[in-house]
Amino acid sequence: GGQPIATSPAVGVFLSSSLDFSRRVAAAAVGITANFTLGRNLTLHETITFTLPGFAAPTSSPDPLPLELEGADASLFSAEFSVSGTTLTLNLTGAGIQPGETPVSVVVPSSA
Repeated sequence: GGQPIATSPAVGVFLSSSLDFSRRVAAAAVGITANFTLGRNLTLHETITFTLPGFAAPTSSPDPLPLELEGADASLFSAEFSVSGTTLTLNLTGAGIQPGETPVSVVVPSSA
């Protein structure tokens, strides 16, 4: 299973959450799968930010680095990685998400 998401001050509450990593090797490309169920609604252009200490992008990457998502709910979000802040931000660009709905699942492939 994945690691629990520790805090979420902007959203308030995750009813359930996990982050899974495709591999756990330092300095290697890694895919990230985020699964979560919200405790309150999320509306257009609201964001969810994951802090990923120790993560990096290739040195020539723009900051922020736009990412292509995969997974069941990829079409609902745009994503970017802040190279300087080591954060992954999901921006809701699709339909709103209601609290307690089926868990949301997005994947940042290791090739992103």
